[in-house]
Amino acid sequence: MSGSPARTQMIEAASRLFSKRGYRSTTMRGVVEEAGAPWGSVHHYWPGGKEQLGVAAIEFGDQCVRAAISSCVESAATAGEAVAMYLDLVGRVLEDSGWENGCPVTTVALEVASDGTAVTRACAAAFTGWCALWAAAFRASGVRADEAAELATNVVGAISGALVLSRVSRTTTPMRLAAESLRAQVESAAATAAT
Repeated sequence: MSGSPARTQMIEAASRLFSKRGYRSTTMRGVVEEAGAPWGSVHHYWPGGKEQLGVAAIEFGDQCVRAAISSCVESAATAGEAVAMYLDLVGRVLEDSGWENGCPVTTVALEVASDGTAVTRACAAAFTGWCALWAAAFRASGVRADEAAELATNVVGAISGALVLSRVSRTTTPMRLAAESLRAQVESAAATAAT
């Protein structure tokens, strides 16, 4: 991430707070306090206000998720294993945070879906990017492009839903069940493509 350390700290702080509290419950003052930045830096770095910072924080969260997906895809022997590995990773992060740290993008998207703001568009772009990463992994397993795209949409939706359920119920069971089901679906699609 380029820019000054204070700007970067504010983006990362906003992303953390969004994952815990959501967009609407996170104040600019809260971000400044979390980042340990001077109050005057808000107007310097974010003349567009909270929405401008919100977009930057969503883009940061998006890049973190993309990096995690890519790491799982590169480390796993199969695309199905990569999906299960990613769900396990997200489940551990959630549990280790005391069920506080959701996904900074998914948590915000639930709030702003009907707003039509730049933050909404940033969330939509993040989901589209995640689907594209998974679809590329599935295509590399031999799955047809159209089927890979549909499967990727299913995977991203199931991961988001399992994350919300796990966070609310304070158990990784929904993440584990989603991992088992999605792994089977992805491996079945790859096996079918190979025949």
